[in-house]
Amino acid sequence: MHIGEAQQLFPRIELAEEDKAQAQASKKEKQPKQEKAEKKQEAAGDGLITIDDFGKVKLQVVEIVEAEPVPKADKLLKLIVDTGTEKRKVVSGIAKHYEIGDLIGKRVILVMNLKPAKLRGVESQGMILAATKGDELEVVTVDMPVGSIVR
Repeated sequence: MHIGEAQQLFPRIELAEEDKAQAQASKKEKQPKQEKAEKKQEAAGDGLITIDDFGKVKLQVVEIVEAEPVPKADKLLKLIVDTGTEKRKVVSGIAKHYEIGDLIGKRVILVMNLKPAKLRGVESQGMILAATKGDELEVVTVDMPVGSIVR
């Protein structure tokens, strides 16, 4: 008499132990990635950025060559700046703090890789750095050649 193959009711103990070992190994591999992600979230939560984030910002010395008020905007000026390789249009909220004639020829720092934005219908291709305290505002000026990189 011949009996057919028996069905396995329980997995072999060795296989179950191997599966556990593999699961623990994969958890250990995931932990460093999870820790990095958690650290990034913590940094974002308190307003801090990483050095890698800061490295993405391209700051460069430019010279203001033209300035004019933006129509229907008390605070905005449209500036044309020379980057050393091209001229760019930048809209800046400094009109209440500067006379147009005082800005021409100033060398300032521009955020070069800021995504263009329209302000009052005028496209701005960067952002001029300025310092503020209360109602005071002063554009950051430098005595470096146009095109110099700020690090």
